[in-house]
Amino acid sequence: MKYDCFRTGLPCLLAAAFFLIPFPLCGAVAGLAGLLIFWCPAWKRMKAPDVTVGIGFGLITFGIILFGEEQMEPWRAFVIPALLAGMAFGSVLVNLPFTVPYAKERSSPEMWVMPHFIIVNRILTLFWGLLFLGICFSLVWAGHCGQVARLLQWVVPALLFVSGFKFTTWYPRWHEERFVRPFLQQSS
Repeated sequence: MKYDCFRTGLPCLLAAAFFLIPFPLCGAVAGLAGLLIFWCPAWKRMKAPDVTVGIGFGLITFGIILFGEEQMEPWRAFVIPALLAGMAFGSVLVNLPFTVPYAKERSSPEMWVMPHFIIVNRILTLFWGLLFLGICFSLVWAGHCGQVARLLQWVVPALLFVSGFKFTTWYPRWHEERFVRPFLQQSS
């Protein structure tokens, strides 16, 4: 289970390398093929972000085939982060925050029905949705910034991801110490 993030992350890095060269069709196909190859043995553990990234690579591939690389170039970078943002916000709207399956892997079944478990996962999912939107805005801004474009295309999204993982590990503990423990102490 601890390698599941790598099953999705490595194909994304492979695709990014082809996008940099620039061979966008090869990048999209490599990303999609990498996801299929890495996830094939563990497909039952796939989660919403993994499927969303796969759909994104599929859309990019078909977009390049149907419309050409030049037509897709302005949109290619936004497809996956926009889909991930939509997936995150949509999962909250249907009351199935996408972070719940990840949280269930790290907590006992007794925790899954606790109100704070759901609250924390809604907040984390909204946070990730905003993070994905932040990546989209960074990419839009990159198109208008000339010299700092590479920074906005690669460094800012990487920093957002790192901060996302840091927040995801910090926030549940902080929430428990701030809200759950004082409530349990008052109850007993």
